[in-house]
Amino acid sequence: MTTKSAAQKRYAPRGVMTEKPLYIRLMEGERADVTNAANAESCSTSSMARKLILLGLDAYKGPDSSRS
Repeated sequence: MTTKSAAQKRYAPRGVMTEKPLYIRLMEGERADVTNAANAESCSTSSMARKLILLGLDAYKGPDSSRS
């Protein structure tokens, strides 16, 4: 018999708030772009969306990070 924690697979990186997901709505073409990017990198669409959001946040903050 295995324990509950040993049987569960971790899908999110350590420290990610799994109990508070962020839902976003995308246009059909945007969703297709995210799905295609995820397929190209062999990851889930959720993982790719997280990567893209983080890239966008870095670009939004800019080099001076005055918006944080």
